[in-house]
Order: sequence, then C-alpha cells, then structure tokens
Amino acid sequence: MTSLKLLLSRRFGAMFATMALGAFNDNFYKNALIIITTYSLAAKMDMEAATLLSFAGAAFILPFFLCSGIAGEVADRVPKHHMVRVLKVTELVIVLLAIAALMFQHTWSLFATLFLLGMQAAVFGPAKYSILPELLKKEELLQGNAMVEAGTFVSILLGTLVGGLMILRPNGIEIVSVVMISASLLGVWAAWRVPVTHIKSSGLKINYNIFISTWRMVRHAFENHGLIFPILGISWFWAIGATYLTQIPVFTKEIIGGDEKVVTLFNGVFTVGIALGSFYCPLAIKWLGARAKNLSAFALSGVLLFGLDLCWVGYHATPPEPDALLGFIAYITASFSHLRLTLDLFLMAFCGGMFIVPLYTQLQVISAEHERARTIASNNVLNAFFIATASILAAILFSFGVNVLQVLFIFALLNIPVIGVLTYSAYKKRVG
Repeated sequence: MTSLKLLLSRRFGAMFATMALGAFNDNFYKNALIIITTYSLAAKMDMEAATLLSFAGAAFILPFFLCSGIAGEVADRVPKHHMVRVLKVTELVIVLLAIAALMFQHTWSLFATLFLLGMQAAVFGPAKYSILPELLKKEELLQGNAMVEAGTFVSILLGTLVGGLMILRPNGIEIVSVVMISASLLGVWAAWRVPVTHIKSSGLKINYNIFISTWRMVRHAFENHGLIFPILGISWFWAIGATYLTQIPVFTKEIIGGDEKVVTLFNGVFTVGIALGSFYCPLAIKWLGARAKNLSAFALSGVLLFGLDLCWVGYHATPPEPDALLGFIAYITASFSHLRLTLDLFLMAFCGGMFIVPLYTQLQVISAEHERARTIASNNVLNAFFIATASILAAILFSFGVNVLQVLFIFALLNIPVIGVLTYSAYKKRVG
C-alpha cells in the first residue's frame, strides 16, 4: 500500500491525526514558553535563560519517568481506543488551564501546565505506539512508523514555527489560545474515529504504585536482551535531540546573535530534517539491502560529524554585539558560515530521523502482543531517564561556567560510544 493510501485509510489515518495534533499542541505551547523564557521571563526572574530552559525541559519530561509504568499496564488492560479518547479529552482540559496561565503570565503556573501536558503525553505514549501493530499489517509497520515519526516532527515544526512567531506579538496570547483549543478539538474528533481495539491482557492486575510499576518496566526491559538495544538507542536519540532543541535558542542568541525569528528558523530546519530522515528511512533500508543492519550506526555517525561541524563554525563565529540581534533576513544574508550552520542542523537532524525509525519498528515487532504497551512503557521510562539526565548534566555544566557551545560539543562527542555499541550489535546479528 502506498503512503497516501495508508494515510487516507481510517484504520491508520485517524490515529495518525490524533498523534500529530497532540504533538503539535505540546510543542506549540512548549516552544512559546521557551521563547518567552529566553527573551522575557529569564530577565524578569533574574535567572540565566539556559538554566531556566533546562528546568522547563525537566518539567515536561519528568512525568514520562513517573507515569509510563502504570500507563503501560493500563494500556494492556483496557481497549486502547478507549484510552486514546479519554486522554484526548484530558488534553483539552489541560489546554484550557495552559491558556489561563498564559493570560495571567504567572511563571510557575506556566511551568505547572507544561508538567501536566507532559503527564498527558506520558500516559498517551504506550497506547499510541502499541496500537499501531493492531491497526497495521506487519509488512506495513515500517512504513507506518516512518509516517508517524515524519508526521510527528512536521507537527513539531508547525507548532514551533507558529508558537515562536506568534507568542511575542501584541495579540500573541490570544492567537496561541485559539490555535491550541482548535487543535485539541480536532484531536478529540480524530480520536473518536480510531477503530475499535480489544483487550490484550484481561487478567492483568494494575499496580497503582507508580514507583513499583516504573521499576517493573525498567526491569522488564533489561531482562530481555532483544529489547534493550533498541530501547537504549531510542533513549539516546531523545536525549540528544531534546538537548539540541532546548539549547538552540540560547545558542542562537549568545553565539550567533540572532533574534527569535532566527530561533524559529533553526527549530524549523531541525524538525524538517528529522521528518524527512524518518520518511525516507524505508527507502534507505531497501537501497542498503543486507547492509541495512548498519543503518543506525551510519546515521548516528552523521549526527556526530555534523554536530562537531556545528560547534566548529559556532566557535569561529563573530561574537554578537550587545543589544544588536540579527533578524531573519540579516542572518541568512550575513555570511556563508550562517548558511553552513543551518545546513549542519538540517543534516544532523536528517541522520537522526534515519536513526530512529528502524529502532521503533524493531521494538514493536519483537515485543509480545499481550505486553506490547508495557514494552513501550519500558522504552518511555528509559527515554525519560536519558532526557532528564541530559537536562541535569547540561544544568550542572552551566553552573560550572561552561557555555552553550561547549555543552553541545560535549554532547556531540558522547555519540562515539553509542556508535560503537550499535556497530557491535550489528556485527553480532551478522555473525549470529
């Protein structure tokens, strides 16, 4: 089946729209908050923007660590289409609270609603990824995952662009409010079109202690050697991706001297890169044939090389003049180095998209049907742990006076051991 036919089919299209609209709203609000923090709130609170942004990233990701375990158990215990519908209505309620926080400009309420959106996304995660093998044929799963990842990052792009461009306008809060409510209502409508699914583990007893359920998920992942490699690979992708997305505004302002429009350009280029890399991943696998086992290692090598070049160009950039930030046109016409930075971001993200799709497909295929949601929950717990650890590491580095360029350089180098593990894993599969 072609990508278009699959997208237009109700069994996939409705769930695709539900996921995409949720990703749009999450990132629309999160990026609006990042822009406000970088260019307004940090100064009002007399705090470093980089530190406050690391805190915001941790606030959004902490619920994934706390709630994924119980979310996986619930998703295996109840029909997943019911769970999808309830969670989309919950998202609408949280969006209304977020709008109220924006209207009153109360700093900690803004972060509290970001935490609640993270909680909704954390509970939604095991259901939305484990439902795909129930809606798609096995031979459609790689294509479906590629479209989901591409669609998710296109939604992130749209949320980033609109949120970043609109929030600082005189009527920005009103525009943000209307867009978020509209996206939530469309998401509720799409959720009610998701086909009916059936319970996979009717006898499963849910443990409502979030710490015990989370520990079970982590232990489950490490006990299955077939699962742990794709889970760790996915977790690393989200850790390094979240670090770049969180620190791009600070890099743009402090290293390049760009304003919020340049931040939006960088975020847009980054997310388009991941979307295109994800979308073209099945084609790359087909082209590589037997060598496709090495795709993840090849792709992460690209992330390493382009990440290092980004740091090299940033290191040699002319320091920005105080209170003289470059606008969009001034930035793209300033020099070849500015275009090179943009290309580095795009190619690094494109390689990241190529890296992630095979790992998600592998995780879905090898997980048992009756515990697939709990397997996805195991993945989400470790994703959250990696992202939170990356945020904490970045905050610690900043506290010791390390600048944002040096932090990005350190994270680029951390790809090297991961590439080694992926190469070893591919070798074991080849000789096994």
